[in-house]
Amino acid sequence: MKQYFKYYSHNYPKNEIRDFLKLLKQICSGPGHFLESESKSLEFLLSEAQALPKVRKHENLYDCIGPNYVRVNLRPFIKLGLDLEWLNAAFYASAASGKQISIEDALPELAVFLEKLFPRELVETEMEKFKRKGNPAMRHSPKFRRVYKPAYRVLERSFIGPELKALQIQNFLERIPKTGLTVIAIDGPSASGKTTVTEALKEKLDITLISVDDFFDGSDDEIGINSERIKEEILLRLKPGKHFEYQRYDCSKNEFVKRRIEEVKNIVILEGLYSANSLLSSFYDAVIYFEASEEEQLERLKKRSERLFPRFLDEWLPREKKYFQKEGIYENSDLIV
Repeated sequence: MKQYFKYYSHNYPKNEIRDFLKLLKQICSGPGHFLESESKSLEFLLSEAQALPKVRKHENLYDCIGPNYVRVNLRPFIKLGLDLEWLNAAFYASAASGKQISIEDALPELAVFLEKLFPRELVETEMEKFKRKGNPAMRHSPKFRRVYKPAYRVLERSFIGPELKALQIQNFLERIPKTGLTVIAIDGPSASGKTTVTEALKEKLDITLISVDDFFDGSDDEIGINSERIKEEILLRLKPGKHFEYQRYDCSKNEFVKRRIEEVKNIVILEGLYSANSLLSSFYDAVIYFEASEEEQLERLKKRSERLFPRFLDEWLPREKKYFQKEGIYENSDLIV
């Protein structure tokens, strides 16, 4: 759970203990406490949408709050012209689904995390009060409401498909200045949907997209790409409006093929597993992480290649798990998709 607490703290630094307890409740139970009828739920949502206060802080389209749920933020959702009736139906279905994680098992881990941010006595008092009341649903703290003006709906992650993931990135890119060069890494587990979403994004936005899969030569037991070649052939040569060439490694033929980028755009995305490793991280203006459940990942990998599936299980997946743990990519990312 620590990675979720740390990422949340980074995005909402004015959190108080109550806000972390609310987060934990949502991680473990989703929107399960909300059991109004779907029609009343929609009526309340439409009324809330009409009265939304403005905020100065950029908001993500959604915030990932654990392995099962996301918070979809109403202001960017409406700004992007998305369907509130769909959102309400997904919210209501998520509330009825009953996906649960034991909150009692997770509380000690949250307590350890909070003691690094708040006085230990205060953490113990708030935790005891929370448990004594039966781990209730609660409002955000007054400070959180004043600073962030939260307005969202909690959904199961299964409702966040490739289109919404692309819009999550598109919304994030809007905060980036339109002049100069911006370099972004998109990292995440194998089969988490990185390539599918970024290829769709390229069709909509004026970006340069480079796959680090082109650099699988020279990988080692920890990093599955040739970081030195990426630095020398890509990152040190990027100039907006200019062209350049690099050598793409073809794994199937064990040979290099020349690839030419005709014009470097102002936004350059390096996409693929291991792209945000510490040998390259200083070159990036932002890191975006794609998350996928282990069940979802294994199902996709098996469909991708029955022949290579055993090798993923025995060799490649253990290496990437070790990489993410060592590098702390999730909690240090600027955006989770």
